[in-house]
Amino acid sequence: MEVKQRYFFRRHQKLKSRKDIDYLMKKGKRFSNKNYRVFYEFFSDELGVKTAIGCSSRIFKKATHRNKIKRLMREAFRLQLPDLTQYLKKNQRGIKLFILFTGKEVPNFKEVNDDFLNMISRIMKLSDENLETLA
Repeated sequence: MEVKQRYFFRRHQKLKSRKDIDYLMKKGKRFSNKNYRVFYEFFSDELGVKTAIGCSSRIFKKATHRNKIKRLMREAFRLQLPDLTQYLKKNQRGIKLFILFTGKEVPNFKEVNDDFLNMISRIMKLSDENLETLA
């Protein structure tokens, strides 16, 4: 009998504090990836991943469009999260992320999933670079 892998994006993995999000936007590092801007900060004292996802109400006036984009982003991130979590655990690291959608039109799931795959691999490379500078 085949055992299916289950993926979760739990409450303790969500970045909810306004103070933490403001800190990431002001003092955290950032990079842009196609239709996304990613704000991040690595930690060695906290293990795990804390993530917030957002979409601009200036670009998308309708809440249904913003909600759909955020739902697609959360689903794509949920599928990529085990790889990132395992990688960070192996390196004894933690990360806080804020991912902001900056595109001009509503994407489909395949585009979002491919973009998140690239984004997660870039975060892993940045973690390696950050480890080398700390050593």
